[in-house]
Amino acid sequence: MKVQKEPAEIQTMVEEHVDGIYEYALRTTRDSDIASDIAQEVLARYMELSLCGRIPSGVSAGYLYRMAQNEINGYFRKNKRLEAFTEAESKARPHEEDVFASDVWQVFRHTLGSIRNKRVSELLDMHYRKDMSIAQIAPALKITRSLGYKYLDKGNRALKEAFERSGIKPDLALLVLEYGTYELLG
Repeated sequence: MKVQKEPAEIQTMVEEHVDGIYEYALRTTRDSDIASDIAQEVLARYMELSLCGRIPSGVSAGYLYRMAQNEINGYFRKNKRLEAFTEAESKARPHEEDVFASDVWQVFRHTLGSIRNKRVSELLDMHYRKDMSIAQIAPALKITRSLGYKYLDKGNRALKEAFERSGIKPDLALLVLEYGTYELLG
């Protein structure tokens, strides 16, 4: 059942959640101006819908965060930018502080800069650092999935060679890149 909310009730809801919505948008977009715009848009839309009686009764803060996520998705779609959409992706990899892992990531970053084909380096970056699949990456780079797999294979060969030159076991290094740890080996 949808009910028209009282202005005082709307004001209370907005005041309670304005900072949380902004922080959520900031974590997701990593840009304070965009986060501010998104928070403002979400809260203005909530107030508009509430005053018109188009918000279901018993709405919780989750409704506001869903509105915020929809605004963020719309922003990225409109601007055709690829960014992290979840909080998990915006956090650093948990095992990157490990000495072995940090060496692997250092070689990885250096190798990305030395690969001549920019699409290959972009694909590797999206695949390993942003944990995206080839199915997600291919449309973003405007390539076919089969070409994406060829680029991944070519990039992995370049990475293996770089790891060997650095004295790092390539198979362990690729496990660190893929999963964030090499503890899977036992």
